[in-house]
This record gives sequence, C-alpha cells and structure tokens, in this order.
Amino acid sequence: MLSTRESGAEETWISITRQLVQKVVIAPSSGGKTAELTIHGRLAAIMAAQEAWREVSCDLRHQQSSEFARI
Repeated sequence: MLSTRESGAEETWISITRQLVQKVVIAPSSGGKTAELTIHGRLAAIMAAQEAWREVSCDLRHQQSSEFARI
C-alpha cells in the first residue's frame, strides 16, 4: 500500500500502527552495553497471548505424550 502512494495510504498505516503500539520504552540493560525495548499496547497483548499459547500447548503436548506412553 505504501509503495503505490495512494492518497491516504500513509495516514492509514500510521493509524493502524498507532492502534497497535501505544508506546515504546527504551531503557539501558542491566549490563549497560545494550538496551531493553518494551512495547505497550495491542501488539504487546497479542505477543503475550502467543507466548502463553506456546507454553500451554507445550504442556499439553508433554501431558499427552506421557499419557500415550502409559497406555
């Protein structure tokens, strides 16, 4: 969409990005040589939900494997 340069396309992408990312916090890491990036907003919630699903599915997979091995 950005490559076509349609009128309003840039504003649309900016609006979508603003809806997904409320704010970004950049802070020095504990070692001081790198930085830690923290994203707040809908994108952070989506990423947290994906991580939670990965953990749950991994636990379920191990549980089902254990049950299958006992049969």
